[in-house]
Amino acid sequence: MVLQDLIISIINLILSISLIPEVYLGFRKRKGFITLRTSVPTTFSLYALSIVYYTLDLNLAALTSLFMATLWLLFLIQKIIYKKD
Repeated sequence: MVLQDLIISIINLILSISLIPEVYLGFRKRKGFITLRTSVPTTFSLYALSIVYYTLDLNLAALTSLFMATLWLLFLIQKIIYKKD
């Protein structure tokens, strides 16, 4: 395992763990707190970044980035479903 893979993975994991309460709160309060202008580019950029990490053989970083991208996808889905703004 490459040191960069481990460092990127730890950072992605910390950021992902910090997003989980926000995703939960969005479903509980039935609100999309994050705007589409934020969630759309972030979601697709993180999925693209996951592919880049994978092609660089940073498999753990790719996996944790994929997890974070999926959390951002949930923000996007919440905004679409609970659209009341």
